[in-house]
Amino acid sequence: MPFPLRPRRVTPGRASASSHRPSPLPARPAAFVDILPDLLPRLGHIRPLRESLRLWSLVLEARGVEHRVRDVPGSSHSLAEGMAQGWALEVLEPLAPRAVDEIAAFERENRSKCRQLAPGNPPSAAALPGALAVVLGLICMHGLTVGNIGAAGAALVRRAGLPDSHDAWIRLGGADARLMVYFGEWYRAVTALTLHSGPEHLGANACLGGIFLVLAGRELGLGVALCLTILSGMLGNMLNAWFHGAMHLSIGASTAVFGLLGALTTHRTLVMLAQDVRANHGWARERPALAWARVFAPLAAGVILLGLFGTGGGEGPSGSNGSGEPGRGGRTDVLAHLFGFVAGVGLGWILHRFSDWSRRTATAWALGLGSLGLVVAAWIMALR
Repeated sequence: MPFPLRPRRVTPGRASASSHRPSPLPARPAAFVDILPDLLPRLGHIRPLRESLRLWSLVLEARGVEHRVRDVPGSSHSLAEGMAQGWALEVLEPLAPRAVDEIAAFERENRSKCRQLAPGNPPSAAALPGALAVVLGLICMHGLTVGNIGAAGAALVRRAGLPDSHDAWIRLGGADARLMVYFGEWYRAVTALTLHSGPEHLGANACLGGIFLVLAGRELGLGVALCLTILSGMLGNMLNAWFHGAMHLSIGASTAVFGLLGALTTHRTLVMLAQDVRANHGWARERPALAWARVFAPLAAGVILLGLFGTGGGEGPSGSNGSGEPGRGGRTDVLAHLFGFVAGVGLGWILHRFSDWSRRTATAWALGLGSLGLVVAAWIMALR
């Protein structure tokens, strides 16, 4: 016999608590929020936004923060200097503060490493006086070769057995390709750097070379800058003589001037490239064109200056002579300038490879004094 169910008694006016209990709703998933509006004002403009998004995505992935990078047409976020349009870096809303902190910590550490990458030397105080001394030396040498030294000076020159005419000096010290290539008179590659065809030739080389020497001396040290100047000029004259083979004579410091330009711009480019690679933790596969342009801007500027002044179009250093007639002509030796620049590029690369060694004070003194000693030794060989 079934057990009878007793009807449940409900008091009028009192509803059952269970009859009005709300049914549980399904949990709402956390929404994605864009953190760029909070992140960009905090960090400022560091690098192109697309490159930053790639790095920040790797940071969040390494920290286990779920995120996504979206291309949002029409969106924009204010920066300190401009607008970053079309991108959103979205994370789950509860993780947004953590994501911003992780990226900010990454950028702080990254900037600290970049500052420690190449501390460099403070600007050399001897750069300007040293450059003026070199220019003064070129002026005195030109006065000696052209005979503008007064009666007493002329008497001393004759007593010392030195040449008494400009043409004689050029015959002894000019970069004669035939004598250099076939008779091994390598010292002419150095002595030719101190000879000039006239005041205009000397003035152009002194002005442009003085500016480059001050810039290089302030960044690299005067001793290193002098070494780069003389070595690049010597190598450039050797390459120029080897290319022509014979019947070519050139004089002037312009080969060394453009050699120093090549070395300085190459060294600066390599320093900026190393900083960029360190900042991005390696080579970036999708590097914006603007980033490459910033890194290689020094070398590009050097090439532009070479084209402007090294071809004679900007009234730059000239006076080199390809005719074989000593001291005549005044024609610009474009190949000598080009070979000097190429030699400077190679020396700039070597300098960057051994930058720690070249920063030592003893090394800088040795390079500077050794370079000046090379010039003196070359003239001793030419006059013997």
